[in-house]
Amino acid sequence: MTEANTIEADIREYIISNILDNQDDGNLTAESPLLEWGILNSLQILSLVDFMETKYSIKIEPTDLRPQNMATISSIAALVRTRQG
Repeated sequence: MTEANTIEADIREYIISNILDNQDDGNLTAESPLLEWGILNSLQILSLVDFMETKYSIKIEPTDLRPQNMATISSIAALVRTRQG
């Protein structure tokens, strides 16, 4: 598994476990529209940011919290990789 896939898998698992209360019907993919489907709201985004900052030892700035960065698991993983340098 590549680093990108590992980050996506970690984010997906966090969302399923902590936001969807382990309710996964198999439809949550790296490209699922998280905001459009109502999976992430502002409080859940903050919780996800805390998880990512802790897990990956990164700092996510408030300016990073744009809809395009939080739209999909894939876009969130790309943000993590950017912040890792």
